[in-house]
Amino acid sequence: MDGSDNFAERPLLLKEICSDFDATDEPDSKKLTKSIKLFRFSSNDGKCKIVENPREVDLSYGKKIEEARDVTLELKAKDRRILFFGDIHGCINEFNRMLEMLEFNKSKDLVVLLGDLVGKGPSPLEVIDRAIEIGAIAVRGNHDDLVLRWRNYLDKHEGEAVMGTDGFPYSDFRVNGEHINIARMMDEIHYQYLLSLPVILKIKTSRNVIIGVHAGLDPSKSLFKQDCSVIMRMRNILDGGNPVSKKSLGGAPWYDVWNKAALLTVDHSNSEGKVVEEGYAEDLLPCDIDLIVYGHDAGRELQIHERTLGLDSGAVYGKYLSAYVYPDNSIIQLSSNKYSEII
Repeated sequence: MDGSDNFAERPLLLKEICSDFDATDEPDSKKLTKSIKLFRFSSNDGKCKIVENPREVDLSYGKKIEEARDVTLELKAKDRRILFFGDIHGCINEFNRMLEMLEFNKSKDLVVLLGDLVGKGPSPLEVIDRAIEIGAIAVRGNHDDLVLRWRNYLDKHEGEAVMGTDGFPYSDFRVNGEHINIARMMDEIHYQYLLSLPVILKIKTSRNVIIGVHAGLDPSKSLFKQDCSVIMRMRNILDGGNPVSKKSLGGAPWYDVWNKAALLTVDHSNSEGKVVEEGYAEDLLPCDIDLIVYGHDAGRELQIHERTLGLDSGAVYGKYLSAYVYPDNSIIQLSSNKYSEII
């Protein structure tokens, strides 16, 4: 697995919060992704289309969805909601517009950002400011982590000229990259906010256990034994079980492997044939997690599967900013301006 395993400030592995939803308002765990509705909103003409069964259709950017029909965006009125956002990447205008569309209420709604608040987009610090203002909880993404490592490096080498690549502690440091500039611009409040972000967020409601991460989870490890670097960077899992960050290295999408593991691990015994390690019974099995919500993989766009929901739909690349609304069990997409090229 590429990426740094050495953190100047090692992130908190897991943060857990409990929500006091009325269980009658929540979707059943067996129907979560099967009953999701997708609302796709165009910022150009103001029209909203609904897709009733998004798991059954091709949701690729630019693809005409025959089953979609024009509607007025109306979400159910709930006393409490959790609003999960895919990668924002400094797209402050789209972030604010989405909050407005969702009629965000700070006293009732909890915003969860699935990492990569910064990088590639025009307004990274403004996104952090807004996140702090609305009391958003977030997980650390690989771009957030790179900015933090640059900040720690610059603080340690204050007054020294930064040039070339000699002596850098990380292979992903680029002197001419944007991350060093974001690190230089951050004030202490921005830095402390990013530094406080865990890599795993566990949300326990009356009916469901929902995990928020940036990139994914390794189904061969318990929740408390996940590798922080892997969680922020993985995309595929090789045949031998090793997670990798580059799809070009082969293997299967991590969520395919995870969803199969969730079907196999049906109890907490150590019966033969399990794909989990010894001692897993002290932690969560894949089958104990009703939904993993993640970002990171804009190339695959919106991904809706049995127990996983991928919300990075390429906002910074001129595609969509996506949000999952719980317990409404709806996905809202807002078309975005293009700020960066896909690499």
